[in-house]
Amino acid sequence: MADDRATVLGAVRRALNREAGSDDRRRKSAAEQHLQARAVGPQPLPGENLIGAFTEHLEAAAATWARATAPAEAVHAVQEYARQAGQDTMIAADHPDLRHLPWPADLQPHFGAPADSGACGLTLAELGIAETGSLVLCAAPVTPTLYNFLPDILICLLSTDAIVAHLEDAWRWLQSHRSPLPRAVNLVTGPSRTADVEQRLQLGAHGPRQLHAILVDDGLRSPS
Repeated sequence: MADDRATVLGAVRRALNREAGSDDRRRKSAAEQHLQARAVGPQPLPGENLIGAFTEHLEAAAATWARATAPAEAVHAVQEYARQAGQDTMIAADHPDLRHLPWPADLQPHFGAPADSGACGLTLAELGIAETGSLVLCAAPVTPTLYNFLPDILICLLSTDAIVAHLEDAWRWLQSHRSPLPRAVNLVTGPSRTADVEQRLQLGAHGPRQLHAILVDDGLRSPS
């Protein structure tokens, strides 16, 4: 049946002098032209200090953060936060940028998919958005979406040079640097929360109860 359909559609395309996929390419081109032609609406001004604006909004969303200048400091920041949270085991996304960090013998993460909702998880953010303090987390085999929702405590590493001003800047960056686009893009702004029950705020309703971002100035990305 599939071969018959392909044969019929192929004959129709030849009769119309069209190549396979030409309609899809034409629609995609028209959509891209439409998006590029639209003017960007009013945007808040985060100021020149994007890191300061990002961390301010991050704190306003009930998340915490730390700053590290190099990979060794990032590892120490992870270790310190896990210790304060009473966590002696950690599940980490199996990403080369995490594996290449100088992990000490007493803090060797278990790399792989999280299976325990009570575990402390470690993953990477693709971008940070200064306008809202949001982390942009892209689904991939090395950064599964499960990390964004299952761990009770989530530690997220972010390069300081990956902080953009606005949401629109994040989408433009993804379109330019991630082709094809990830299957899922999650914008995480602080710990999960709900006030559905008696209008009382509860953290950890649909995801991490604690969210801690570690901003790394240099050396987060592994050598290519």
